[in-house]
Amino acid sequence: IVTGYFSGESEQDKVARCLNNKNSELYSNNFCKECEKQKKIFGNSFNSIKYVDCGKEKESCANIREIPAWYINAEIYYGFKDLDELKAIADC
Repeated sequence: IVTGYFSGESEQDKVARCLNNKNSELYSNNFCKECEKQKKIFGNSFNSIKYVDCGKEKESCANIREIPAWYINAEIYYGFKDLDELKAIADC
């Protein structure tokens, strides 16, 4: 049976890999509750996500109105997104 999953690959791993393959970025910082919640849904897979810390990289976040924000497929999506929302937005 072929499922499209690598053996032992979690849903978080699959979504993180897909987002990474599409050059998606998460704009966030360490002082935002929604941002922490966003990071936590990925668990250990968060290490695969391209992350821009707006607290440290203010110039990279100049055009970001609020955080968390996702840059996916040349569009900005604001607010917390669960895995299903991210899969739909990124067409994963």
